[in-house]
Order: sequence, then C-alpha cells, then structure tokens
Amino acid sequence: MKPRGLLILSIAIITVSLSAAAGDPDNVSFLRSQFAALQNLPPGRQQQLRDLDRDLHALDAESQERLGRVLAKYNHWLAQLPTDDRKRITDAATAYERLKIIEEIKDHEWIETLPKAYRDRYAKTEKDAERRRLIENWRADERERREEWHFVLRNWDDIKDNRLPPVTPAEEAFVVNLESQLPTPERERLRRVRELMQEDRGRPVFLKMLVELADRFPLLPGPLDGPRTYEALPKADREVLEKVDKTLAKKKGLPKELQDAQGRWPDFAIAVSRFARQNRVSLPEPLGPINKETMPVEVRAFITEKLEPTLQKSDAGKRDMQRLKEAEGRWPEYPRTVMDLAKLYKLSVPGWTLPDQKDFWDKFRIKLQTKKPAE
Repeated sequence: MKPRGLLILSIAIITVSLSAAAGDPDNVSFLRSQFAALQNLPPGRQQQLRDLDRDLHALDAESQERLGRVLAKYNHWLAQLPTDDRKRITDAATAYERLKIIEEIKDHEWIETLPKAYRDRYAKTEKDAERRRLIENWRADERERREEWHFVLRNWDDIKDNRLPPVTPAEEAFVVNLESQLPTPERERLRRVRELMQEDRGRPVFLKMLVELADRFPLLPGPLDGPRTYEALPKADREVLEKVDKTLAKKKGLPKELQDAQGRWPDFAIAVSRFARQNRVSLPEPLGPINKETMPVEVRAFITEKLEPTLQKSDAGKRDMQRLKEAEGRWPEYPRTVMDLAKLYKLSVPGWTLPDQKDFWDKFRIKLQTKKPAE
C-alpha cells in the first residue's frame, strides 16, 4: 500500500483514546486503555487496524517515521477538539466524508487566525462556493508570502551584500520582449518591481519575478506588437475571414474565441490564425514571421549560427531540421517550432529566452505558484 493510501486509511479508521494519558506509548495506562478500546471495536474494525499496523511496518524506516508523526499529530489534534466536532469525525460513515469534515474544521481553525477584516468578510459571505473561493485565494496569498520569505532566506547573503551581477544587454533585451507579450496585470507587476532595482536590494526580487514570468509565459519571436483587435488586422485578412463568416461581414460581433483574446498580443493574432485554419482558409498576410528571413535579426542569426549546425550533427537532429522546414510558411507554427527545438537541444534564443546561465537562474526559481481563482 502506498503511503498516501495509508494516510487516508489511518484517518478513516484510527480510534483515539481520550484519557489523560493518550498519546504516550510508554505509559502503561495508555497502552491498557488502547487495548481495551481495540477489544471493544467490531471484528472488522479490529482487522482494519491490524492491517494498517502490518502495512506501516512493511514500509522503509523513513516512511514509517513520517507517517507515525502524521498519526500522532492527528490523534493529538482530534483529542483536543470540542466534543461535537470530534463526534462528527468519528461518526462519519465513510473515509471520504471524514476527510471532508476534517477539511472543513481545519479551514475554520485557520480562518480564526486571520485578521478581523478577513474574518468579517468570510462571515458576511453566505454561499459555500464563494466562501471556498475566498479560502483558496487567501491560502494562495499565504503560500506566496511563505515562498517569498524562503527565497529571501536562501539568498540572504547576496541580498545583504548586494553581490549580484549588474544588468546585462542580453537580460535587458529579454525583458523588453517579455513585456511586449505579457498580459497587462503581469506587465505592470514587472514594471513596478523593476523600479525597485533603483534601490540597493531590489535586484534579487526582480530576478525572481523574471524567472517566474519566463516560466509561465514562453515567448514567441516576432514583432514587439501586432494586431490586438479585429479592426487592426490587415484588410486582405479581414476580407478572407468575412467570406467564410457572415457575422464578421455584417459587423455583428466577433466569434467568442476571437472576442476572448482581444486586446492582447500575440494572443489575438494566434486566435485569428487558429480560426482561419478551422475554417480552412489561408490568411493572405501572415500575422508574424513564417521563415528564417522574416524572423527578428537576432533570431535569424541564432538559427544560422547555432540551431541549424546543432541539428546537422545527428540523425535525430536532421529529422528535426525537416520538421523546421515543414513549418515554413505558417505562423505561429514556424517561430513556435524554433523555440521548441531550442528547448529540446538546450539552446538559448537571444532576446527570447533567459540568457544562457542556467545555474544562475535556478538560484531564483521557486516552486511555480498556483494560479489563484477569480474573486
């Protein structure tokens, strides 16, 4: 049985002695009370506990110790609960119901530790779904603060002594391209943190955010800006689209997939290209680079001087070279293929991936944050 299964099983079947001696395996009174409690259980329940004990002792020593701590903490927590809450848990019909009740009680305990304004807002929220969203958002905030603190501790010497290297041209180029393709809220966050770099200790925080955003928003090489609305599309492209979609021709609004992406580059252009493919039409004017010659100058040099020579070195690389050729003439397929192959062969695309210093960037990489649900 896997440790996770043991944890769920333990929560489902453990019976706790609530005597003053509970929790002390060296106390004779505790052992006697536990044996008596076991004898009073139905035969099936007794067998569950014996099976659990056997499964626990079949694990390696480290897992036994870890799960033993979990069981001890759970038993101690359960023993301290008010009688009504404890009875709800022990009387639950199934393990799943018991876990849901435990989660509910733990959430309530956690809410009681929050500032009064949070507690008041939670109390005024009536719908269960809205209360759940509040808890998820607040827990996400707490995780973010905890990760920030761990980051500071891990890099304290560099932060304290201001030992980090200065901004390089390669980093600056990447930041410019990143800002051009970020959603507006993330772009504003990055700019605000960038202003902190004027202070002595702002650079580590900026670098951490740069790594986070680079991981979350892979870039697509091309122009720094492009069409963000239907009206901004090339006229020839609009005419083709309007022939296959009468709604567009009559200016009655955009299809949902285009409407949802409006205002963002390159998201809107990508949505338009996808819409065209779904309707089996080709756009007369591509919305981005479709071959090496139309790529930004630094990417063109990268393909010629690094990517293509690397692909020529092996049979697998030559097959990938063919894959790159087959993507020519299509956007966003061509630049996306360039980026995919660069990642596959561990190459850094100047201006479009973090500068080639993996060990340096890993220092600022923390666990990717979970996206918070909408308020």
